Amino acid sequence: MGRCSQLFHPRNFLLSYHQPKKFVTFEWGWPTVYLIWRVFWALYHLIWTILTGVYAYEWTTSKANEITWFIYLTHWGYVVLTVSAIMEMVASIHIKCNRPDITAGQSDEMSVYLKAVWVMVNVSNAASFAISVLFWGLLYTPAYTLTTADVATHALNSFYVLANLMITAVPIRLYHFIHPTIFSVIYIVFTVIYHFAGGKNGLDKPYIYSVIDWSKPETAALYGALAALVLTPLCHVVVFLIYLARTAIFNACLKREEADFELEERKQRNF
Repeated sequence: MGRCSQLFHPRNFLLSYHQPKKFVTFEWGWPTVYLIWRVFWALYHLIWTILTGVYAYEWTTSKANEITWFIYLTHWGYVVLTVSAIMEMVASIHIKCNRPDITAGQSDEMSVYLKAVWVMVNVSNAASFAISVLFWGLLYTPAYTLTTADVATHALNSFYVLANLMITAVPIRLYHFIHPTIFSVIYIVFTVIYHFAGGKNGLDKPYIYSVIDWSKPETAALYGALAALVLTPLCHVVVFLIYLARTAIFNACLKREEADFELEERKQRNF
């Protein structure tokens, strides 16, 4: 009951946390290896963000239409993922170089920057899963020709999030579903404004995605509400469950390690 009451306490809507070192290390430690992990993924995502723009000719009808890169949820989500990775890299470098007290677990100060990192992580995690579900569930058909950019932004994005969730120590709070949900609502509002402003997509269609075509307001509102208010929170719940599984596995391994250590000490004393 104690564990459950902590997980679902109303204070978990907030961004306070007593172990800031959790944001700059793997679950089992290794801060230096973690820094390498962060630098690699920050550069990887930044390169793919640039490449999705370079490959814009694959999904536009003209050079002028390449500006529509900015209207797609895929790219909104991938930019958030990239910014999140870069912010985590910067936090890791700064804390390793300037705040050894945090790395050593001697500080409980949760800076504004780390809180911002946490928000971005929450948004990028759920948004990546939701974007992958929407693409493969609603938009992809056997007749669709997959590109490398499609794979990077609709499959490898979620693979990265899953790997991150399984090995890094960043905590996840259930009540933080509000962060990715706000992001999703903002995007749906944007699609409404864009439509009634006369905007078109990269293929000169009068919508961004066919399933959210505001010339058919009932259907668009239904899909928009389901995506923003149902799918996105559900994806955050999945993220939260993965976090619980990770911490349970780590704690079980830690207890086993402690038990083995105590047994070894006992043998040495008896010897």
